[in-house]
Amino acid sequence: MRFRFVLAAFVLGSAAGDSLFSGDRLWHHGALRGAPSPSDHGGGAHTDASAPLRIVERHNKELLALEYDLPPVQQSLAAWTRLTSCWSPRSENITEAASSTVAIVGFSFGQGANLSPGGTNRALAWQVAQLKHANPGLKIVLQWEIADALEQEFKMTADLRISPLPDSYLSTYGVAEQAAEYLAAHPGTVSLVAHPDHALRCALNLVQPPIGVASVWPRIEGLPAAQYGVDDRYYDPLSAQAWCRNRSVYVPHELTSRASGVLAGEISFESEDSCDAR
Repeated sequence: MRFRFVLAAFVLGSAAGDSLFSGDRLWHHGALRGAPSPSDHGGGAHTDASAPLRIVERHNKELLALEYDLPPVQQSLAAWTRLTSCWSPRSENITEAASSTVAIVGFSFGQGANLSPGGTNRALAWQVAQLKHANPGLKIVLQWEIADALEQEFKMTADLRISPLPDSYLSTYGVAEQAAEYLAAHPGTVSLVAHPDHALRCALNLVQPPIGVASVWPRIEGLPAAQYGVDDRYYDPLSAQAWCRNRSVYVPHELTSRASGVLAGEISFESEDSCDAR
């Protein structure tokens, strides 16, 4: 509850024109668009796709280390720091993940033209196939774009294909809910298949009560990126969903979605275990 209050205050303060870090307000706004920081000028300005991630590093680097000595309100600020700076859930390699889990749960990312899976989801289907080959006994629970790509390319059929209702949007939390209903009959930790910048929110949606499904995220290794038309960060520049085309555009969208999820009670960053610090 304290974190929700602080987060709401942050959002309202930003709406009123007050930046939490007012001295660097213009740099923040530019960074969210992928613009170089002031320190980048002079040596040849360039656009850095990782610029949005430097926002927290620049201002809150010491906060988490001091968390246990902080009063409650500042502990909530530490949770806010995790929300904006953590990008990886607990991870393992494919072999470890496949051997220690009971199912694969896949969250789509973007979409291709004419309701096709698109490059990133085809790449995620490749990841599903690697896990299934490593452990044929794994159940497969996938959002429909990955399920279709898996069937088209690898001739594998998902045990559960998660689709939106007619004329409705299927949210990340909605996918987690449908997956959990199926997994009630197959309890245990699952292998999470998701885009790296989306994976943490997927993992937190799954583990948040009342869903309560633990997951590990197998790192994407060995993917033939050129074959699927994705860049080195697994973004499809031709995605029909514009916010999924590159990291500079997606990161601000992801941060907004995380904040909305916290306020809705769908995810939480209160625990220091909410992301992988390795």
